[in-house]
Amino acid sequence: MKTLVFDFFGVVVSEILPVWFEKKCCSDEDFLQVKHKYASKGDVGEITFDELVDLIARDYNRNKDELIKEWFDLCKPNNEMINFIRSRKEQKILLSNAPSGLVESIIEKYSLSDLFDEKVISYREHITKPNTKIYQIVENKCKESSIIFVDDNEKNLVPARKLGWETIRFIDTSQTIKELEERLWKALTREATQS
Repeated sequence: MKTLVFDFFGVVVSEILPVWFEKKCCSDEDFLQVKHKYASKGDVGEITFDELVDLIARDYNRNKDELIKEWFDLCKPNNEMINFIRSRKEQKILLSNAPSGLVESIIEKYSLSDLFDEKVISYREHITKPNTKIYQIVENKCKESSIIFVDDNEKNLVPARKLGWETIRFIDTSQTIKELEERLWKALTREATQS
């Protein structure tokens, strides 16, 4: 058996902040500065999601409630991936960079509380991917030593590979599910021949 680890934004649900900033106000280069100024503080638990929204609403002259609505309107569940995750019997762990309250709100909104056995969210740990320490926290929660990690960001996959995890870069849902099924099938047949 394997443990399956999934990123949240860009895999289980759509991205929010990068998409909103791209549509509303800035280039990719500007977004990196914005991310450093706002999101990074939220991701490590220095500020809450509510405080993050307050800052962005103030600095971009937006109404806080309208901003939250815009963000949640951008957040769409990846139902095909969610159904696949639900169908699996392996241990499933969420590994996400996010501020306090954001992932939990989305999980509640889309009734995803049963999706993961464990959740490792950066604000709780005060470190973010790709810091190796957050992957070690995940390893401590794993029931199996063999791990497959799915993330849409290559830089987040590099430390996982260095720790010996199998990785899949999420490009699209069909490709990811196909790769997961192939790897899980190989693991199952390998285990069966070793018994």
